[in-house]
Amino acid sequence: MFNKLFLKVLLSVSLSVAALSSANAALITQDILFDDQGTWSSIGEITVVTAEADKFGYISEWYDFTLLGFDLLTVAESGGGLFEAEIDLADFSAGLQFLSFDLSESNLGTYAFNGIVSAQFSFFDAFTSNGLALFGEIKLGDAEVSVPEPETAFLLLMAVAGLMVRRKSL
Repeated sequence: MFNKLFLKVLLSVSLSVAALSSANAALITQDILFDDQGTWSSIGEITVVTAEADKFGYISEWYDFTLLGFDLLTVAESGGGLFEAEIDLADFSAGLQFLSFDLSESNLGTYAFNGIVSAQFSFFDAFTSNGLALFGEIKLGDAEVSVPEPETAFLLLMAVAGLMVRRKSL
């Protein structure tokens, strides 16, 4: 009787974890490419969490964002700045559909970065305390979509535990 109860609890937990894993967020990572006189070169990378998107696909925070070697502070960490991205909720592999930012690399504000990437228009500029450091066109590289799946390992362990309990009861 105890084994049947244990197996029912195990099944319930497995099903609830499976439901959680379907809600698990994918990460979308894309290179930020700069037009350097006709040659596109990577100047950074952005990663967003799809679960952060609202029902229209807009995201107001990033998971990881680097530009010109700087790990950018989030809007909350820096106490200011603007960030907006848009994803296609039906097709994560399409990557970011829109990206707009106006950020600094630290609270000191030594470098400021502004940029926008859309289907119609794109630009990027970087300012230092001495003035304009870089200006030009940017685009986003191919999207890499990854799904962290810690629940999968948990489900596998639960299944093995269930098999061990069942084997002992036979």
